Amino acid sequence: MLFLVFLIPLVWANCPLTRSDMEGPFYTYSPRTDTLAPQSELNDKSIQADICGKVMDQNCRPVSDASVDIWYAGNQKTGMNPYGIANYTFSPDTLWYRGTDITDRIGRYSFKGTYPGIYDGRPIVHYHVKVRSQLKSFTTQIYFQDDIPPRYEDYVKGRSSQFGKVTYKRDGSRHIEFNIVMEL
Repeated sequence: MLFLVFLIPLVWANCPLTRSDMEGPFYTYSPRTDTLAPQSELNDKSIQADICGKVMDQNCRPVSDASVDIWYAGNQKTGMNPYGIANYTFSPDTLWYRGTDITDRIGRYSFKGTYPGIYDGRPIVHYHVKVRSQLKSFTTQIYFQDDIPPRYEDYVKGRSSQFGKVTYKRDGSRHIEFNIVMEL
């Protein structure tokens, strides 16, 4: 039993940090909401995505009460949007494809959104994420191993901590898990 007490700190001591990344030009304060896209898009299981994970410190301890902001280019090509023009939304229009959640006591956050589209300015599928704890602000982006265009392969080298883990549910929608480890 005493052995286990000493083992726990060793497990926590090696928690690789998530690589930081550029904030991007379209960050804006978002109201607290875990629903990121219009219901019509959330009903389309080919693009619907549950995005979740944990925020942890460098010792793998959960960071509770942290604000997690997410934003992305949405409205990708679907039956309702046959031209597939993905973009960000701005005030005074409804601010879709962005939201804020507060981590719970074990560092969890979650959103219901859609898989990001790509846009001419940066044709790589990604979400932007900003975490604000009481001690620090941290910005990164989530990329997807299977959606890296050839001209971005060099860019994502060394960024394995920024790849989201995607699993498909029975209904065809995605479950995206992305844990964020930040130095506090």
